[in-house]
Amino acid sequence: MNISRIAMALCCLLLAGVLLESCAARETMNISDFRFRCRFAEDDELSNNDNFAGCDLQMQAQLCDQYTEVLKVEYANRDACIQGCNSVQAGSMTQTMFSSCNNFAVRTNTICEQYCRQHYPR
Repeated sequence: MNISRIAMALCCLLLAGVLLESCAARETMNISDFRFRCRFAEDDELSNNDNFAGCDLQMQAQLCDQYTEVLKVEYANRDACIQGCNSVQAGSMTQTMFSSCNNFAVRTNTICEQYCRQHYPR
């Protein structure tokens, strides 16, 4: 009888620990995190059409560098930061819109905006 109560208590503690960990605040993305996600991380929400293999590494590096420079700037607010991201996307659109880098460019802009949302809360 006591063993089952101890086991039940241990299960409850374990469950509470898991719940607390899942509710814990996530770390804010830093520039290194952004660069890693920009260049290497796979996105779970990519569809079968989102293949970056045709986007050459030089173009990927160039886009990541441009976004990184934008994110190094200190902005007054979230909207200004997102506007910086969007300016990179607009500037690269002629190079990427009809190329195999379009999906990469859109994804990278999304990651840039995520960075802004984390660093400039409303």
